[in-house]
Order: sequence, then structure tokens, then C-alpha cells
Amino acid sequence: MASPKTINIKVYSDTICPWCYIGLRTLEQAMTLYQRTYPGASEDVFHIIWSPYYLDANLPTPGILASTRVAQKNGAERTEGIMMRLKRVGQAHGINFSFAGKVGNTRDSHRMMYLAGLKGEDVQMKLAKELFAMHFEGDTDITCYDDLLKASIAAGLTEQEATEWLDSDNGGPEVDEEAQRARDSGVNSVPTFEVNGRKLEGAEDVSAFYEVFAGIKSSG
Repeated sequence: MASPKTINIKVYSDTICPWCYIGLRTLEQAMTLYQRTYPGASEDVFHIIWSPYYLDANLPTPGILASTRVAQKNGAERTEGIMMRLKRVGQAHGINFSFAGKVGNTRDSHRMMYLAGLKGEDVQMKLAKELFAMHFEGDTDITCYDDLLKASIAAGLTEQEATEWLDSDNGGPEVDEEAQRARDSGVNSVPTFEVNGRKLEGAEDVSAFYEVFAGIKSSG
């Protein structure tokens, strides 16, 4: 039987990207399926880190309604169809898209993700899930100080450290540089997943992840 493997996954994501939320659920489904069904995979270890990406660095603060943003990008006549598709795909992944959240500049949310990452992979993952759930299934504004603070505390950061970080520009230059490096490396859409150096684009294909995991397991 193959020895246990370490599978390192970098997730290029923006916190206002609905397909990134779907992609996270797909990744989790693939990990669970792989560890339950592939010989010896139950002992493999996954390490997941999140890397910032700006879909639009010029979005406003405060944010605007998600439906308004969809109409701006795609035209009012296509808005309903796009939202219906997201609702349908979301429901298949256990996500109830509300489209009541507000879309805006995501730099502060990425700064908080950076701080969470300094505290550990688990804290960063918890914050990613909190931000996605609050924004896409609730009615939060991704640019709102209070909403970011609430999500950060729920993920395990202390109120003091989260407040001090939000009040500063800590992490700002770092996330700007990381986002630029992502584009420079050829990432031009999110979600993009880098699995032990191999990039996978898109959100819905469990089998694509499974095949990569299996290939890592069978190599060496």
C-alpha cells in the first residue's frame, strides 16, 4: 500500500465570488470521497491555504446589492437567468444563495483572511466559510467593518486583534502583492486551485479533484 501523502492546496479566490463558495463545497466533497474510497487515502493529510484575488479592485465602498452588480456586469436582461442558475447549482451543494449581500471592494476582507492565515490553516478556513455564508446566504456587506469584525470573531480571532488589524492597513501590501503575483502566474479566473503545483480551474467537478488526488497518491 502506498505511504501517506501530503496534499497541499492553494485556493485562489475572491470573497465576493459565488463560484468560489461552490468550489469550496466541491473540494470538500472530493476530499471526503477520496479519503473514503481510495485505498490508503484515509491517512493522507490535506493542507489548504487561501490566496487573494481581486475580481475588480475598483469596486466601491460601501458595497452595492449583488443583483445590481450582476446587472452591471452582464446586462439587466441576463440577471435573472444568472441568479437562477446560481441558486440551482448552489442548492445542489447545500448553499442557499440569498443575493441580499452587498458586493464591494474586497481588500479589507482579504486583509482579515491574511491575519487568519497567520493564526493557522484552520482559522483561515473558518473565516473563509464565515465570510461566504454571511455574504451569500445572509445580507452582509463585504466592505462593512462591523460585518468583517463579526465574521473574524466567529472564526476564532479575538475582538481586540481583529479590531486593531481592521483599524490599520496591516496585511494590505501583502495581499496586494499576492493578488498581483496570482495574475502574473497566469491565474485569470477564480476559483483556481493549485494542488501540489497543478492548477485546476472551475468549481463543479468533483472527479477532477479526485483524479489529481489519486495521481498524487500513486506517484512515487
